[in-house]
Amino acid sequence: FPSHDTGLSNTIGELYTRNQDFINYQVQCLDINSILEKYNIPLDIDFVSLDIEGSENQVLDNWNFDKYKVKLWCVEENNENYESLFNFYGYQKLIIPSDFQVCNYNSFYGKQMC
Repeated sequence: FPSHDTGLSNTIGELYTRNQDFINYQVQCLDINSILEKYNIPLDIDFVSLDIEGSENQVLDNWNFDKYKVKLWCVEENNENYESLFNFYGYQKLIIPSDFQVCNYNSFYGKQMC
């Protein structure tokens, strides 16, 4: 087994660490709202976990917050901070009690209740 991570972020671009050739593929992509519509996802969503290797901002920048209402988000925030974005849409960052063990890179945002 390799001594480093084997995730996608380690196989593309500067993070490619193996002495192997790799093949580039072009694939058709859909934005998040098209995917949600295509699969008839309910408008009210209890929980979304977003950990997509540094592409979280592309999803969040395009998420239709007016249409799809999420009660609780878990978002990986390696080098980003999405608190102002979530605050704008009525969410607040949740404080995780110290006796809970969660990844340091994950932040949780809950919808503010009136």
